[in-house]
Amino acid sequence: MKKKIVIILLLALFLMGLTPVDGWAAASKPDVSAVSAILIDQTTGTVLYEKNADKAMEPASITKVMTALLTLENLKLDKVVTIDRDMNVPGNGMDLKAGERLTVKELLYGMLVHSSNDAAEVLAEQLSDTSEGFNKMADDRAAELGATHTVYKNPNGLNDVTGHVTTARDLALICTEAMKNPTFRKIVSTAKVTIPANNISGERTFVTTNKLLYDTKDNIVVNGEKRHPKYEGIQGIKTGETSTAGLCIVASAKRDGTQLMAVILKAPNADARLIDAISLLDFGFNNYYSYEAIKSGTLVAKVKINGSSTIKIPATVSDDYFITLPKEASTTLVTQKVQLNDNLSAPQKKGTRVGTVSFYLAGDKIGETPLVLGQAAKSGGPWTAWGIPDLWAYIGISLVVLVILILSVRRRIQRKKRKLQEKKKRLEQIKLTREQQERLENKKKRDWPY
Repeated sequence: MKKKIVIILLLALFLMGLTPVDGWAAASKPDVSAVSAILIDQTTGTVLYEKNADKAMEPASITKVMTALLTLENLKLDKVVTIDRDMNVPGNGMDLKAGERLTVKELLYGMLVHSSNDAAEVLAEQLSDTSEGFNKMADDRAAELGATHTVYKNPNGLNDVTGHVTTARDLALICTEAMKNPTFRKIVSTAKVTIPANNISGERTFVTTNKLLYDTKDNIVVNGEKRHPKYEGIQGIKTGETSTAGLCIVASAKRDGTQLMAVILKAPNADARLIDAISLLDFGFNNYYSYEAIKSGTLVAKVKINGSSTIKIPATVSDDYFITLPKEASTTLVTQKVQLNDNLSAPQKKGTRVGTVSFYLAGDKIGETPLVLGQAAKSGGPWTAWGIPDLWAYIGISLVVLVILILSVRRRIQRKKRKLQEKKKRLEQIKLTREQQERLENKKKRDWPY
């Protein structure tokens, strides 16, 4: 009975013009102590909770997510880097020494697992000759991702500069992009790593700063329940802390095909950031799920392409498409509507956008994804102007040619048969004439008196 009431309330909220997310979140928002926070469905980008999500905040060491993203996109993991000086960077570090040789991969592990500020600086110098050059690279990449309120002043998030800011919403975009990289995902999900000895330094072992990955000893209280920080389904990703940024964390977790990301900025203390992250993730998993509305490559319709050798070309979905639904909403309530562009002319490449498939829940639109040509549309013959595809035209022409050939062969056979009959008739006539002559000759012989 309670389920039915919840579904009815959800539908009522839809009809009032609210999204399912807004309607549900308003009923049971988690209590977050941090100044700024956001929770998203990492697959769909749907915002499930937000608090001051567009407020300018310092990211602290979460800055290193962008440094790592640029490194993975521009440098080879096995590249050997020679440290040109004793780094002596404040805060967490690998204690990098002049002349020391490490790979880019080792520096990434040091930067993301141990949150090493010196490793971040070394990688930034590998990406650009100047700090200004690196900052521009980072700003430009953030802008490409839609993180337009983010400004980078260094690669590690130290607060020895001013104007190094972001927002919770921007960090969700940046971290979601980084989590698409398998190497990044592997590193940020690592609880403990050992960097082998090199030409100068001995073996280094680091434990992650993210207690959500491993801590089963300490106790924190979440929503009145005492529990350990280690979180079921956790996948990373990064913590941060400075005197001005406060305690920060971005956490990603996946359960039963649903992947969520929580961003916590400026929590009052170390436990509070963990409690806030866990509260948001619990809220998301308890109330929402990701639903695969349609699979990549699914044939949705056939679209008419004017002048194409094939009049109607398959229109397919280019990528898997997911939507976020409240736990109480049945997928049977999801419907779809297809819109096609029928004004296209050949030739068209495979993958050309030709329409949209939109998804509705209880009559309200909740998302859409493009439809593309499943195969190339090649230019056809002149008959395509009358809606006749090349295949039909070729079949028709072939049939006409076949009929002509059959008639021609038949005519030749009949002509040959007629000639044979005429020849036979002539031969019979000649034979008959000879027989008559012979009879006449024989009669003359009989009638001869001598």
